[in-house]
Amino acid sequence: LDETDRLAGARLRQDNAQALQAALERGILHLRRLQPEPALLALRRADRLQRDIAPDDPGTAALIRSNIADALRRAGKPEQTLAWVRTAQADPLLAPERIGEVSVALLQSASANALHDLGRHAEALPLARAAAETSGRFLGPDNYLTLTQLSSVAGMHVASGNCSAALPLAREVRERMARQFGEDMQAAMIETGNLGEIELDCGDRASGLAHLRQAEDGLRTAFGEDNMAAREFGLVLARELALVKEAVK
Repeated sequence: LDETDRLAGARLRQDNAQALQAALERGILHLRRLQPEPALLALRRADRLQRDIAPDDPGTAALIRSNIADALRRAGKPEQTLAWVRTAQADPLLAPERIGEVSVALLQSASANALHDLGRHAEALPLARAAAETSGRFLGPDNYLTLTQLSSVAGMHVASGNCSAALPLAREVRERMARQFGEDMQAAMIETGNLGEIELDCGDRASGLAHLRQAEDGLRTAFGEDNMAAREFGLVLARELALVKEAVK
């Protein structure tokens, strides 16, 4: 991306299709690196350019707006995420028959995750399930998007107290993600940490701590101390160890 931007030069400072594509790709890259704030800056520029120079392009609009929803949620803004998704869903440009079922599922998943973050688990779970089922049907059961959406379903199950559904699903997602993309990939490490959190919540403390340590160490080693997921898993570990120290006292 850096080399492409260099070659494009001043054209990226103008309002044109190349600048739109560059901003979109840059925003998606920041999201994959778990950097929501720079992702939002790039994606909002892409959104403005799409509305100005490609106002009748539903596919690009859906891709940009679903990624903005993801970035807002990762930035810890669930209420803004929910409002953004509802506005997008009400736009005639993004009608289901224009954007296709996978794009509809992306927006459904964004709504579900925001509702989950707001503690509205009963509303979130049906949306999350529907999104994962759609992605699995169109993209395949081992597609990255399908697996991340299934991971969200597992998290919603445990938040509702349903460990009998959450644990096997979380283990399956972690195994399939590692098999499909490799143990040393960020996605697999994150699912290892997610599994650890669910195991802790469901009473399997030994496995939970082991998986959280494995995920945190792997993410910090591979992606640096500032990796957002590594920091989040580290906080969970710190809270758990603080509880243990208090219990010992």
